[in-house]
Amino acid sequence: MMKFKELTYLGIILFAINGNAQVLPEKDSILNQMILANKYFMNKWPDPGARIVTDKARPANLWTRATYYEGLMALYYLYSDTTYYTYAVDWGESHEWNPTYGNIRTRDADHHCCGQTYIELYQLDNKPERIEPIKQCIDYIVNNNFNNDWSWIDAIHMAMPVYAKLGVVLKDTSYFNKMHKLYMFSKNQHGDSGLYNNEEHLWYRDADFDPPFTTPNGKNQYWSRGNGWVIAALARVLDVLPDTIEYRNEYITTLQEMSDTLIKLQRLDGFWNSSLVDSLDYGGKETSGTAFFTYGIAWGINNGILDEATYKPAVIKAWNGMVKHALHNNGFLGYVQGTGKQPSDGQPLSYDKAPNFEDYGLGAFLLAGSEVIKLAPGSISIPTPPAKYYSIKKEVTGSGSVSCSRDSVIKYETIQLTAVPDSSYKFSNWEGDAYGIKNPLDVKMDTNKNIIANFSIIITTVNDTNHTGSISEADISNLTVFPNPAYETINIHTDDPNEFYKYVLYNSTGVEIKVNSEYNKIDISNLQKGLYFLKVYNENNSLIKKIIKQ
Repeated sequence: MMKFKELTYLGIILFAINGNAQVLPEKDSILNQMILANKYFMNKWPDPGARIVTDKARPANLWTRATYYEGLMALYYLYSDTTYYTYAVDWGESHEWNPTYGNIRTRDADHHCCGQTYIELYQLDNKPERIEPIKQCIDYIVNNNFNNDWSWIDAIHMAMPVYAKLGVVLKDTSYFNKMHKLYMFSKNQHGDSGLYNNEEHLWYRDADFDPPFTTPNGKNQYWSRGNGWVIAALARVLDVLPDTIEYRNEYITTLQEMSDTLIKLQRLDGFWNSSLVDSLDYGGKETSGTAFFTYGIAWGINNGILDEATYKPAVIKAWNGMVKHALHNNGFLGYVQGTGKQPSDGQPLSYDKAPNFEDYGLGAFLLAGSEVIKLAPGSISIPTPPAKYYSIKKEVTGSGSVSCSRDSVIKYETIQLTAVPDSSYKFSNWEGDAYGIKNPLDVKMDTNKNIIANFSIIITTVNDTNHTGSISEADISNLTVFPNPAYETINIHTDDPNEFYKYVLYNSTGVEIKVNSEYNKIDISNLQKGLYFLKVYNENNSLIKKIIKQ
């Protein structure tokens, strides 16, 4: 009979063989898994601008949420559901495209992360307001000499791709140069001798964790998600950085070194432990770090940086493991470690336990899926849902018009209406499915809309001998309005049978009053007592007279 230890070793070997023999599901299956996870989140957070409330309220362009939008954009590029795009645009607009907390001069990399999606949305629609605030923020750093901002490795992911994307969009290598200086300072100078271990090819989270710090078992502590931040950042930077930039080789080499180490540390179930080299230091499934590693390694394979035969088995095990052990039927992701800086934070993890923030884990999962799907068999055949259009009906009272780029817009898209008054009129307010006096007005199209713009005449207080318009007192000497004051009827008389006039009556605030009128009579019997203005006009002339209703 074989000994228990021998059976155990045999089981591990067989499990490893089976693990390497795994295959990826079809592309449609992977896409459905991504859509499911994202649907769960969007249903939970229908308002992309709503503040995030955990232990306290935070703005929704926080780094945790910004990481989610990186994944959402990756999903959108695969599956162009317009609701994804409008959800992202509404998120940016709700924060006026600012860094987190709105500080244009912040050097905190966490507050720059939202800029990654802002820039991508700018690339889809070149509206300057989408990148101007983040550009101002990064310009402030580029134009200063300090290079020590990224003192924790999460910062590499939060900010490094922002510099790369700005450099590409603006065709300005100064962003690449500053990015590289910040990165190399973190790698080689922070802490005692840099945060990257050039022998073990992993990163210490910050200076608190470089030697002599160790795990309780005497091993170097490398936090899974921290290293995930870095490898994801390298992939996202290399994805856009021009081939002519000399720094590419540095980033490629580091990604290769990390990947070589990581596949040796992968668990048999496809996950990586929270503490990478010490399975006894909070070992167990952890989704966010695993997803980032999957993304970075799969990106390396897809871009010819990593050997497919060597690294693809690790990607397959990781994706299949996350789908089997972490993804719920409703789209919730389990085993996501909460915010922190080390393996012990947010422990213990479980299939059903929700972290304090669910967004960044989903962002990592969507990023992973966007690269894993390229390695999967089959083709994407899931039809993109047709965009749902809503119509907008524009009406006016008074004299003016409403300008709008189009009358039919995509569901949840925000459009802008501008009320344009005619000569001698002013815009008063919106009514119907809009309200207030803001002009132009942003309208979110979440249903069909009927919007009314009210215009009122610009009233100039006049005596009977003064008037507005282009005629003089002598010109109207043949026109008589009587009686004034009046009780029931106003009569208009002109001595010239060839002059034809039209009449409009306004109340004291300039709003047009609907009244019955004939050729030379206006019925005011139903009006309240008070001051009114009568506009008498034709193609050549106009006159406003005060009328007293008694």
